[in-house]
Amino acid sequence: MKKRLQTFLFWFILIQPFLDIYWLSRPPLLKFSIPTILRVLGVFIAFILFFSIKNNWQRFRKQWWIIAYIGVLILYSIFHLISVRNFTGVDATSFHYSPKVEIFYLVRACLPLIVIYITSYSGFKEKYFFRVIQGISGLFWFILIQPFLDIYWLSRPPLLKFSIPTILRVLGVFIAFILFFSIKNNWQRFRKQWWIIAYIGVLILYSIFHLISVRNFTGVDATSFHYSPKVEIFYLVRACLPLIVIYITSYSGFKEKYFFRVIQGISGLYSLTIVISNLFLFSLTSYHTTEAKRISANIFSWFTQTNYPFNALASKGVFFQANTLSAILFMIMPIMLYILYKEFNLLNIVLVSAQALAMLMLGTKVGNFGLIISLVVFLFVFLIHSLILKNTKFSAKFLITLICILTASAAIFPYSPTLRRSSLESGVAQKRSNLGDKKRLDQELNAGLERYKGKKQEDYLKEFIKKNYWVYSLKHDLVLEHYTYQNDPYYWLEVMKRPANERLNYRHLEKDILNRVMKTDKNKSNKLFGISFSRENNIAPLERDFLAQYYSMGILGVILLDVIYLFVLGYGIFYWLFNKKVRSFLNSSLLLSEGFILFAAFYAGNVLEYLSATLVMAFILGFLLQNIRYSRYSEISSK
Repeated sequence: MKKRLQTFLFWFILIQPFLDIYWLSRPPLLKFSIPTILRVLGVFIAFILFFSIKNNWQRFRKQWWIIAYIGVLILYSIFHLISVRNFTGVDATSFHYSPKVEIFYLVRACLPLIVIYITSYSGFKEKYFFRVIQGISGLFWFILIQPFLDIYWLSRPPLLKFSIPTILRVLGVFIAFILFFSIKNNWQRFRKQWWIIAYIGVLILYSIFHLISVRNFTGVDATSFHYSPKVEIFYLVRACLPLIVIYITSYSGFKEKYFFRVIQGISGLYSLTIVISNLFLFSLTSYHTTEAKRISANIFSWFTQTNYPFNALASKGVFFQANTLSAILFMIMPIMLYILYKEFNLLNIVLVSAQALAMLMLGTKVGNFGLIISLVVFLFVFLIHSLILKNTKFSAKFLITLICILTASAAIFPYSPTLRRSSLESGVAQKRSNLGDKKRLDQELNAGLERYKGKKQEDYLKEFIKKNYWVYSLKHDLVLEHYTYQNDPYYWLEVMKRPANERLNYRHLEKDILNRVMKTDKNKSNKLFGISFSRENNIAPLERDFLAQYYSMGILGVILLDVIYLFVLGYGIFYWLFNKKVRSFLNSSLLLSEGFILFAAFYAGNVLEYLSATLVMAFILGFLLQNIRYSRYSEISSK
């Protein structure tokens, strides 16, 4: 059972890049319901598991009649698709024919045939077959859940308002949880850990009081900023998932070589996708999440052409959120460098080089500055371990390779989209601070405010903001949608009087808006319990983690759900400092990794709200805790 758990954890963490693909993160996926997609995935997993058994594959190779049948089926499918494309009828739209739907239907039609074959050779016991029929691991539960997947609301995509990757991640952690506690020793250990049980109890109490508190919100918006209890409960569940992964991984007995393969897989999937899609110009731009826009030119244009805007050159492959992706690559770079040191070969040189290039291509500050920081810091850590602590063998070839990657990165860095963006923003701030239109409008506004009083003054101000907000460099979605001028025009009047660089600093403005909402809310417990994730996200999704969680979850929520990451990092640093056995090069790399992503979370945000980042972070933290425990026990046993 433990081996199955380790295998599941391996693949679950490894598929995180696939779950971040842009189109998956925009529900719904194609036009197929979630149950249909889950059924296809279920049969696919059963298929892989079945043929991973050597005897099954050898038997299949001898069954020429089945292979012939498959060949005929493939030929039929090809001719069928060709035939239906040539359809001519009275309807100009060809009755909304869709090749994607047709291909998916052909695949779906083959699923029962695959299940027949797999079941016939699966050695399914009679008593388990009876339990399925009566309504009472892989194939048993997969067939059993079919009635649940037929529930009406599940068959209408999308499910609630959550993306398919988020739902799959929740299901994945739930399965890992069940597998973990099906091992008797794990359950017995947990029952003795009273501090963890107490923490869970406090977390449940906090969640109850948080949900009660945010219901009593009163503010300037009549819709209560579109607060949703369902979204809030789901967010609380989602926030606990990384904590579960930390605990499970720390006691899973995950082997070092498998841990390395997971990190290599994540690095390769993200980095090679970004690099290849950039070179062949099918990458999405980093600065668009609401629509899929492709880059205008590849990396070679950075050096030869300067007429492209920064957002036409920054690329994120086929993934959803560039800032989150930057933080993930920043986090795993120290581990990839350690793997390169430990297993110095061409594959790891290519992976590290591709990751460095991908971090530059992303065009974010975390990606670009994080690359330089991670390479320089790791260089110093390597020298400390090899020359001062002398617990790591010095490697000249590794050092030369690291310096070469650092030098190449530093040479490309000045041409990156990140620096183009910085110079553009400073120029815009200077230009907009001297706009002639603004000076004229200021005079017009002041005259209007003096002319009208009371309700007429408020109506005049609203109309003025609606027509002229863009002249004052105000972000349209903040003014018109999130914290609308209709509800609080005098706040926006105060903002318009600020200098141009302050009005263009949207992160500071978002924080200012959230402070305003907290003050206008008559609920005095919002500092402890927050104003809710759904409101914070609808008002101004703040790009600074820990602070964003303070507004959404309150001080208590930050302590219980976020400070825990800092606590684990501090725990690791403490034992690194005071326990010689813990002070290994690998543990230093893991501590660097966690320090980097938590720094990125505070500096640029877009980490703690995204499971793609927090689940990988939790996996690394859990592995770090496992290493520390093994080191401590080995020291105690040696005494």
